[in-house]
Amino acid sequence: MAAQFQRDLLVRLSLLTLVIMMASSSDMETSNHIPAYLWKIQTSGGTTIDKRCSLCPAGHFMVKRCSEKEDTMCAPCAEGISFNDDWNMKYQCQRCRVCAGVFLYKQKCNSTCDAACDCQNGLRCMDTECRRCTRQIIESRIDSERANMDSLKHKGSDDSDTEKKHQIPKNKKRKQKKHKNNKRKHSKQ
Repeated sequence: MAAQFQRDLLVRLSLLTLVIMMASSSDMETSNHIPAYLWKIQTSGGTTIDKRCSLCPAGHFMVKRCSEKEDTMCAPCAEGISFNDDWNMKYQCQRCRVCAGVFLYKQKCNSTCDAACDCQNGLRCMDTECRRCTRQIIESRIDSERANMDSLKHKGSDDSDTEKKHQIPKNKKRKQKKHKNNKRKHSKQ
């Protein structure tokens, strides 16, 4: 446990050194224009030096940190299973997102890019990363109600014609009034 803590601390200190050095110096790249970081290395003579070490490119992870005589060793991420999307000094690749259940693949994962998911038909994404889906029932109902209202408005040649078509005829209104009046008379007796 202590060894892991020390290793994590060294990695964090190295990253901090990298950030500070990149902010203060523009010559942090090696001659091949590969981004680099400074790493403290103990030489065979027992002295400690800051060595410029290459970062691993996107789609790769670090297998072995640089040494006095060798540069950083990198290996590729497993295509379709894991990825790293930028220059890095990570000891492993990130796992690809799996689009299953209510999710469909919008974009498959490759060694430099994670998968992107979308929701199945009838569902919509609730956030920009599409981590959750919700039903579209409410929106569909509102849209269908609007469409029904629009079709009612467009049946007549103008709004007054439409309103007349949907009004109760006068003779039916009279019958309804008589029926109500009869009910009142019977209920009073």
